[in-house]
Amino acid sequence: MSGRVSEVISPSYRINENALRDLDAIVRNRCEEIVPSPKLTYKVTREDNFSYPTDNVADIINERNTPQTKITSVTLEVSHGDAIELKLQFSLADGIVIDATAEDRAKLSLLASDLRNLVRDEMGARGGKRGRSSNLLLRRLPAIPLACGLFVVIFLLSAVAYRIYKEPAYSAAEAQYDQQVETELREFDAKAGAAKASNETNVKIDFLIDLFVSARHKAAEGDDSPVYGPYPWILGRTSFTIGIVIAGVIGWFVILFVIPNPERLFLFGDQIARQQRRDKRRSQVIWGVLIAFLVGVASSIAASAIL
Repeated sequence: MSGRVSEVISPSYRINENALRDLDAIVRNRCEEIVPSPKLTYKVTREDNFSYPTDNVADIINERNTPQTKITSVTLEVSHGDAIELKLQFSLADGIVIDATAEDRAKLSLLASDLRNLVRDEMGARGGKRGRSSNLLLRRLPAIPLACGLFVVIFLLSAVAYRIYKEPAYSAAEAQYDQQVETELREFDAKAGAAKASNETNVKIDFLIDLFVSARHKAAEGDDSPVYGPYPWILGRTSFTIGIVIAGVIGWFVILFVIPNPERLFLFGDQIARQQRRDKRRSQVIWGVLIAFLVGVASSIAASAIL
């Protein structure tokens, strides 16, 4: 009984030499179960509008694949009349698309299943979400506010924990300061009353001198009262929070837009070195954001201990 398979196997892929050779072996072996000595033909299309057919995967692997001669699609075709008709296309525009018919529906189903497994196991686009390129920007836009929200949530949680930990200390400092002020006021009232009641001029002069000296000392030293308020920690840590958020925004922007990870890629020729540089830059940005975050947290902790 005949059958047909027509579907998008995967909208994203990353195909290299090993994956291409495995693809050739799988299709060849499965087609040999249907017809003897099947003929596989690859049609290669490049960025410079040049295209050519070949039956040797080495021709594709040896492509220079520069930005000017970049491979835009590879189509694998097998044509043996009613026995089997297979068209498997790898395209930068549409992903991996299969359209095949065969007299033996079971063997065709096995071929399609093997191709799906191969794509899943060896051609997965690392770091890329599945979907068409037209929706790529829309899907990645939420990453930036999500990253900012993550940093803000972490900061707020640390701030709440800090307040819970430090609140008793501030309450104790406030009570101690109030007690100290009250004691000084009682001593001042006692000295003022004694000077007022005394009939000796020297006692009154001594009181005025002590009052003048005390006022000078307070003016020189400033107000040494503890800092109070509902959030005494916020002023000393705002800069760290802003730094962490900015680092996160810049890092995610660079990763997602300046150094994007292609969802469809032919890893042959020049594209191998280009992708290695791209992965290295992305890794450096990720580590930079992580280090900036850790430095910000460490600085905040250090400031909490000092201030």
